[in-house]
Amino acid sequence: MIRKEVALCFIFFCCINYSMYAQEIDSLAMSIDAKVAKMNAEENWEDIVSFEIDNFASKEAFLELYYLEGSLKKMDLSRFDVYSKRENTYYLENGQLIYVSEKSSEYETAIDNESYSDKDNFVYEAFSYFHQDVLVLQIDNEYTGSSLSKEFLEALGNSILDDFEVLIQLSQTSKE
Repeated sequence: MIRKEVALCFIFFCCINYSMYAQEIDSLAMSIDAKVAKMNAEENWEDIVSFEIDNFASKEAFLELYYLEGSLKKMDLSRFDVYSKRENTYYLENGQLIYVSEKSSEYETAIDNESYSDKDNFVYEAFSYFHQDVLVLQIDNEYTGSSLSKEFLEALGNSILDDFEVLIQLSQTSKE
């Protein structure tokens, strides 16, 4: 009987901890959403640097860097292939990644074809929330439940951070 009571207490303790963690994540996500909305509403960027990225793994790739108060706050990466388009926007606070918006579209006809139509596409969207270089939440339009896994978030977060670091290096060479 004692084992059953101990097991029930353990389950109750785990549920309370998960609930507190979920509330912290929700609060963090709401805070980040407010910061992103503020950046998206910004109209007076100190500097916007745009350039094409050569030797990128797509037909064309462009990067736009947005600076405010002397630091990089936002990066827009656009990549185009014959049948697809990917747009990632990275948001920074104090030099650290806090949010990534990803939109990926695949088309049935070539983008540069006269019969091209936005209606003929598949769109994937994902929104990734970071705290101290750790992916804590990802929301996408194909939710499968796997994004709740700690291992999934860690692997995906590391991949996004690797891409982000490459873009940071490119941004530093563009200012030279």
